Amino acid sequence: MTETEFEILWQELKPKVRAIAIRHAASVPGFAADDLEQEMAVKLWRACVANEQKIDNLASYLSRIAANAAIDVVRRSKQRSREVLDSETAPEYDLSECVVVTDNRESKDLINQALEVVAALPENRCIAVRLKLQGFSHAEIAELSGWSEDKARNLATRGMHQLREQLKNLGLKR
Repeated sequence: MTETEFEILWQELKPKVRAIAIRHAASVPGFAADDLEQEMAVKLWRACVANEQKIDNLASYLSRIAANAAIDVVRRSKQRSREVLDSETAPEYDLSECVVVTDNRESKDLINQALEVVAALPENRCIAVRLKLQGFSHAEIAELSGWSEDKARNLATRGMHQLREQLKNLGLKR
């Protein structure tokens, strides 16, 4: 199948793919239908264009790749949870593990100061703030840490407030 033929096929399938993505994404917390739709498009493209695979039952194939993509997301999420929790339960925060991507020495110093402030927070607040800074929602923080969602929200909110105050005291601005 050529890329042009795939584009035509994709435009025909897009409403069906969207419906399947919405159905499967609803069963995976924290996973957007748009992400699943994109994964399905990539897998379908690989099968049709890159590997020139003939698909006999397209509806069945789309359902299967949606289910597989949802399972992959759950697996990646669990792996990410384990990695985050393993690093969170370490007794001491090692700043040497942090990667600062900048050539500007002043920026590196500011980032390292901020990391030191985060590391100096009380343990539970430090965990909540580090997860929040990585983009986790309060519900995800609760799930990862075993806390209630209210506790996760309170720790993250108070920790972020404390972080802002300490950074402001150091003369660092947002």
